[in-house]
Amino acid sequence: MTVSLEHKVYGIDLDGVCFDFKNPFRIWLNDHLHCHLEENEITSYYWHESSDEIDEHDFWKEFHNFGAANGYRDLPVLPGTLEALNKLVTEGHEIYYVTNRPEYALEDTKIALEKHNFPFRERLIFAKGKKSPIIKEKNIDVFIDDSPFTLEDITVNTRANIYCRDDLYNRKLDDTFFTRVHNWNEFLEAEGLNV
Repeated sequence: MTVSLEHKVYGIDLDGVCFDFKNPFRIWLNDHLHCHLEENEITSYYWHESSDEIDEHDFWKEFHNFGAANGYRDLPVLPGTLEALNKLVTEGHEIYYVTNRPEYALEDTKIALEKHNFPFRERLIFAKGKKSPIIKEKNIDVFIDDSPFTLEDITVNTRANIYCRDDLYNRKLDDTFFTRVHNWNEFLEAEGLNV
């Protein structure tokens, strides 16, 4: 095992960073609400703000229906995720998975992490709101997320080195206080951990 000189604790978001939530849920919405939402139309983190076909009530109703139907259990892993996470471990770093998934998704999340053999999968935290208190409590050095609201929270309230996983709905954010990455290879390169 290669151990880097500087040990770090990494905080990793799940949806939009490790798992593709967007496409399975988009397909679910199109099927259940009979709409025609395309991936490139999702320009707001709250998707109902991106489409005239979806109202807020229906969006949240189907969001919870999707989760209750084991939607979180079978999400595809985004390309490069497991390789990057294993690279962090090989280099001697620690990982926490910090998510704002609904509480009812806990068992499905554990099953998905186990099924895909995520390293440090026992370090799963459901934030239930702001992630900054968890980042401080766990002494997380580096955090990667895609939520505009989470990125703003941890920018203001922590000293973590922050990465934004690029998506249409977070492009309006000021990149001054974090590093925007488009994939795991860019993240590893920015961390000096080339694959």
